[in-house]
Amino acid sequence: MQTKTPSVDRRNLLKLGISAAAISVYPAAAQQGKSTGVSHRQVASKVLFTGIEGTIVETESGKVRGYRRGETFTFKGIPYGAPTSSKNRFAAPLKPQPWTGVRSCLSWGPTTPDGFGIIEPDSRPPWGDQDAFVLYRGYERSLGSEDCLRLNIWTPQTGSGRRAVMVYMHGGGFSGGSGNDLQCYDGAALAESQNVVVVTHNHRLNAFGFLDLTDIDAERFKDSANAGMLDNLAVLQWVKSNIAQFGGDPNRVMIFGQSGGGGKVNCLMAMPGAKGLFHSAAVQSGSILRVAEQQDSQRVAAAFLKEIGISRSNASNLESVSTQDIVAAASRAIAKLVPPPGSRGLPSFRGPLPGWSPTLDGINIPVHPCDPRSPEFSADVPIIVGTNQHEFVNGVDNPEVDSLTEDEVVQRLQHVHVEDAARVLTAYKKVHPKSNAFGLWADIAASGVRSAAFTQSLRKSELRRAPAYAYVYAWRTPVLTGKLGTFHSAEITMVFNNAASCDRYTGGGAEALRLSAQMSSAWAALAKSGSPQHPELPVWPAYESSRKASMRFDGDCKVEHDYEGEGLALLSR
Repeated sequence: MQTKTPSVDRRNLLKLGISAAAISVYPAAAQQGKSTGVSHRQVASKVLFTGIEGTIVETESGKVRGYRRGETFTFKGIPYGAPTSSKNRFAAPLKPQPWTGVRSCLSWGPTTPDGFGIIEPDSRPPWGDQDAFVLYRGYERSLGSEDCLRLNIWTPQTGSGRRAVMVYMHGGGFSGGSGNDLQCYDGAALAESQNVVVVTHNHRLNAFGFLDLTDIDAERFKDSANAGMLDNLAVLQWVKSNIAQFGGDPNRVMIFGQSGGGGKVNCLMAMPGAKGLFHSAAVQSGSILRVAEQQDSQRVAAAFLKEIGISRSNASNLESVSTQDIVAAASRAIAKLVPPPGSRGLPSFRGPLPGWSPTLDGINIPVHPCDPRSPEFSADVPIIVGTNQHEFVNGVDNPEVDSLTEDEVVQRLQHVHVEDAARVLTAYKKVHPKSNAFGLWADIAASGVRSAAFTQSLRKSELRRAPAYAYVYAWRTPVLTGKLGTFHSAEITMVFNNAASCDRYTGGGAEALRLSAQMSSAWAALAKSGSPQHPELPVWPAYESSRKASMRFDGDCKVEHDYEGEGLALLSR
């Protein structure tokens, strides 16, 4: 039975220098003065050091200098690969050139060029005001560059120790984003509270990472369709060779990611070259079951070549085209090929993402990530797989929160060719009797993503080699009158144990801090032992066909069986 936690005055806890999560979830640790969560105020008050013991570390390519704040060592912008411009474009990544002396790694490295700020520098960001507020959009955003193969490390200790390593794959589909564009990606609190080493990174995206030119020159461009995934593979190879110097255990590496990052995790689980480089995994709202077929990726490549004005016979000229021209042509090509989101029906990850996507090339990715079955390459890797309650339809910047009616929900279901729409609505009302019409529509709209996650969990369990642990993140923030719902990306803050520092999303209350500690502890437990079980959660059974158990993360966490099963079954038809 889960222990109920008394209410805590957060202001008094902050005066004592510890978080509510430390008291309510880890009382023993709190008594010993060890914090399990780091608040924004705590971080700001910690003294920062450079040039002291532990802040200079030797890597294969040379020495790097980071800094220590409190008890956490941080290194940013470490090269794990060479620049990818000129002849290195559309090719597998090369190792970075060695350097002499000590390389300063105190700030974020460049991100892959993704169009924002390049095509229309003065245009409005592609998100709304509420979205920018709760997700801290633009957090320490870096400039785009083809010298983007960089990684960041947070560790409690350098030079010794064998801590579990948690390597995070950022979201943004396969088109944009970076390892530092959201504040919730900061790994300091996770590293300190869970005694693990955290790694985030940038890699090639959009045309730079997934432009399939293999039908033009099978030798020169043999890796072009999946160059971005080979970057992710290179990160794991770098970790294998270097992470021990940062206090990590190369034989206990977990990969985890959200949305497109979850898709990257799935692809790595289907790549023979990644076998043995990671030992557990978590897929958050990103259970992409299939990648693109070559006829589809080559159709995208043909549209790109048309936009940039280069013929197939002159494809080698792409080596000398400017970065800005590639970004602009890629954006125009996708805009013409991919229909707007509202015309695609209910969002689903059962197939490849529209636009840029990894490709089933028969070499680097020889099988689909999880269709028709879970891949044998990673059969012995335990995984956490899940979704958020509301995903892409939610209350963020959405005026329909209070105005949508149940009749309109039925009409929308009929519009996307759902059979027996009224019955679907009834099935969801049984599970969510307190939800208004908009909430029910948000639940239903998440069905495609949720169904893919449960399908992946089931197919993984069928191999009977390692367990899959399913979850649904359902906690609703009280921020902005509690109408935001559990939107896509909301759970990242909790997994990184950043509920205190990201209080524009969580509100910073005791319940949020407790849930943040519970979730981050579960992910870290998987990294350390292969199981997410820990004392402050109910027993979390593995997902199997007989019981279809999933953990529902909320103010009171509990296990559900066949969650939304009737509605998901109706919609799957």
